[in-house]
Amino acid sequence: MISAPRRARVLGLMSGTSCDGLDLALLEFESDDRWRFVRSAEELFPVELRARLLAASCAQTEELGRLSFDFMRWCAERVRCFAGGEPIDLVVSHGQTIFHEPPRATWQLGDGNVLAVASGLPVLWNLRSADVAAGGQGAPLVPVPDQFFFGPSASPRWLLNVGGIANLTLLEPDGLGWAGDVGPGNCWVDRWVALRSGGALTMDENGSVSRDGVVRSDVLSDLVAAVRPVLGSSLARERFSAEWLTELISDEVSTADGARTLIELTVTLIAEAILARGRDVCELFVAGGGAHNPVMLSALQRQVPEVTLQPFEQLGMPGDAREAACFACLGWLFLQGRSGASARVTGASQAKVLGSLALP
Repeated sequence: MISAPRRARVLGLMSGTSCDGLDLALLEFESDDRWRFVRSAEELFPVELRARLLAASCAQTEELGRLSFDFMRWCAERVRCFAGGEPIDLVVSHGQTIFHEPPRATWQLGDGNVLAVASGLPVLWNLRSADVAAGGQGAPLVPVPDQFFFGPSASPRWLLNVGGIANLTLLEPDGLGWAGDVGPGNCWVDRWVALRSGGALTMDENGSVSRDGVVRSDVLSDLVAAVRPVLGSSLARERFSAEWLTELISDEVSTADGARTLIELTVTLIAEAILARGRDVCELFVAGGGAHNPVMLSALQRQVPEVTLQPFEQLGMPGDAREAACFACLGWLFLQGRSGASARVTGASQAKVLGSLALP
């Protein structure tokens, strides 16, 4: 058993479904659940490492073994540089999801033991497996930290993250409301742009491609019909493959029109979830890469005109660091022997303490 500390400095690491880099967020926690956001950073993946991570879901066993080791050694270098000699009590590493098929299995690449030895710090990793073992989806894992950080509030509020996958958390004045993945976030539009540019572009940065396009209503209806049956409480990037995308959008659709239509798909599914579960909620706080895409924000505002879109920073935390901060919170909850997942949200038979601890 671990004695619950009265305070701890916890560094959260998040490599999300967009697979563009590593987010780091350092927070201080105290035993009465007070917390302080210390600082954060983003480290972009080297080109070769990113290519290997993107190809990991189809890689052979030998490559997966080597990649897991190389990935954690690279993360350890980033942790040491970020720390710069400052004390850190625990590192929490999400790893890179390469396979997610709950309730049978989930796999986040990156052995925490390698990270612990290479960084010289204790590491909490393997954060989704316990929930999946209990029959849950293993996701989403941000709702409990969301409630820890930002609830209760005087009025209900939506928290939206648009990374590779779009997910929502509804916080009610009396606790956690609804939470779940609602569809592809940036993963499909970024894959579309990369395919059409021959790899010259990796994303629809700041709406640079989609802003010149128009929504193709015929294509949009096909996309919504195809995607809606796979929607559930937990989605993974590999669900939305480039191959499936090219089956759904014909060659005659221009790059800009395809990008704009894919953004409309994302905001349509977000709006559907909001209107179905929180019509009286007036504020929506937006984080993730989509928060930097003005085309996406404008399209979403048109879909839910009665809701005020707010930058996540209004809550006192950088939006780009929100997920990494949430994983730091999972580390604090682990140290306190408390569950970091809501069984009501994930569908698990019981709430589990999340993670495996690796020592340096």
